[in-house]
Amino acid sequence: MAIQRQSVIARFYDLLDGVTEGDPVDLLAEDFEFEMMFPGVEDIPPERVSGGKDGFKRFMQGLAARGGRFQSTGSQRRHNIHTLTVVDGLELMVGKGVGGRRNGSLVAAAQEDPEGKLRRYLVVMSSVRFPEDPDRSKTHQRPSVLERFFDLLDGFTHGDPVDILSEDFEFEMVFPGLEGPPDERVSGGKEDFRQFMESLYARGRPRHPVDPERRHHVQTLTVADGLELMLGKAVGGRRQGTILAAAQEDDQGKLRRYAVVMSSVAFPESRDR
Repeated sequence: MAIQRQSVIARFYDLLDGVTEGDPVDLLAEDFEFEMMFPGVEDIPPERVSGGKDGFKRFMQGLAARGGRFQSTGSQRRHNIHTLTVVDGLELMVGKGVGGRRNGSLVAAAQEDPEGKLRRYLVVMSSVRFPEDPDRSKTHQRPSVLERFFDLLDGFTHGDPVDILSEDFEFEMVFPGLEGPPDERVSGGKEDFRQFMESLYARGRPRHPVDPERRHHVQTLTVADGLELMLGKAVGGRRQGTILAAAQEDDQGKLRRYAVVMSSVAFPESRDR
């Protein structure tokens, strides 16, 4: 893992899972800001929880009232880190959540303050299956697959974004509800993404804009363990905000896995490109 010090995400998860004794709220900065997105399962609708330090404290109290479902069971961890890296003062992570009412891949971003407390935290649970044992020696020789994908989406490169997708492409995109909750989750394979794009064109989005306007702004982008991890901003659409994404390309340079979430959490002091 490309990290040189004790991760604030790892310390936070140790407290959440009961590996380290203590209250996770004590690790939070006074200006803490967070958002967590979980999928719906059975009779539980999709859930988006956000706010500040008091909001997270109330969230944890709600868990305790339901039996403390984040606590570890035997040797099983609830929050498992597979890839973790630090870039531009941010921690970016891909892992897996298990043993709860909802389980799946975790994609997270975090920022700590000068005292080592957690200042910003954004996480989404996704159905996208990223490799659990990634090839840590793999390096990318091509330009970023995320940037190439966004160039096609935004019209800066002429072409169909579907053409950059591998045949076994798997994706999930999580957007906040336009009129409030619940979230909108769009997921599936290559054909599902094609249908999603056709629905955008049917609502008036140009296929090949004459004067393209950048919608996906990459602010922090890095490669770790064969995965691309990105934090940026989405503007100019019906919904706008911070975007956190994880992606994996195949051996032909096509986009194989893609998970992205849009959030209201603002990450201060992250370096613009």
